[in-house]
Amino acid sequence: MGMTTGVISNSFAEVPRIVLRQTNLMGLLDIVVLSRDICRRKPHPEIFLYATKKVGVSPGESLFIGDIPEVDIYGAKSIGMTAVLIPSQEAWSDWRNLLKKYTPTPDGPTQPDYKIYNLKEILEILVSY
Repeated sequence: MGMTTGVISNSFAEVPRIVLRQTNLMGLLDIVVLSRDICRRKPHPEIFLYATKKVGVSPGESLFIGDIPEVDIYGAKSIGMTAVLIPSQEAWSDWRNLLKKYTPTPDGPTQPDYKIYNLKEILEILVSY
C-alpha cells in the first residue's frame, strides 16, 4: 500500500528486534523504536515523536495500533496520532495490571479512534485513511 510501517515497544532489552528478525518480520518494517533507544517509555510523547520524525511523517499522518489504552492510546492521541485499540488477550491481564500500576494516570483521552479485534481489520481502516 506504499505506507511506512514500524514498531514502538516499551522494551529496554533487544528482545523485540530479535523476535522480529527470527520471524522474518523485520524486513517488513521501516523502523523499530525501543524504549532503550531513547530512554523514554510509552505513553511519553517523545517516543512517538522520535519514531514519526525518524521516518519523516507527522503525527497527524500516523496511525498507531496498541493494546493498552492508558499507554498506547493515550500516548498516540496526546501527539495527534490516530489511535487504534486491539484489546489484549486475557493471558496478558497480569502484565497489563502491573504496567498500569507503574504508569501515571493519563490526563487525557484513552478512547481509541477505532477498535479492532483482529489485525486483518486494520486493512479496512487503512483503505479509508
